[in-house]
Amino acid sequence: MSLETIAETYHAPPDAVAMVRPIIERIERRDRDGADITIARMALRCADMVESGSMGAWVADSAFTILDVWLSDEMGRDAVGVDERTWELMTEGNLFHGQGVIFKPDLSYLRQVATAILFDHGLPPTYHDPDNLLDISEYRERHDHE
Repeated sequence: MSLETIAETYHAPPDAVAMVRPIIERIERRDRDGADITIARMALRCADMVESGSMGAWVADSAFTILDVWLSDEMGRDAVGVDERTWELMTEGNLFHGQGVIFKPDLSYLRQVATAILFDHGLPPTYHDPDNLLDISEYRERHDHE
């Protein structure tokens, strides 16, 4: 199933699709490290933005949901080729739908796992990288001027 089909099925907003697209492109190129890094950065970005209120929890949840469905559907969990900790991020990220309710992601744990992945790659725990921001910025610029 394509990303677009999954996004349509799950009513994912364009911002969520834009965050996930670079991850899928890396996985399709078999860039395991790049995918792990990009997922970790997405997790940090979502945690910070949901916590600050600058992103709705439903957007973060949509991003993790459509990525999880794509990974499961297209590649199968044992053949996906991403770090095992990435699945921990996916599990926590899929709890964004319960933000403010009984079940919600443990943002501290989400950050801890994402930071560990980035540390193992010699990278700082930041998400200021075009991988997850470029498509979203372009989307917002186009739609803010309409």
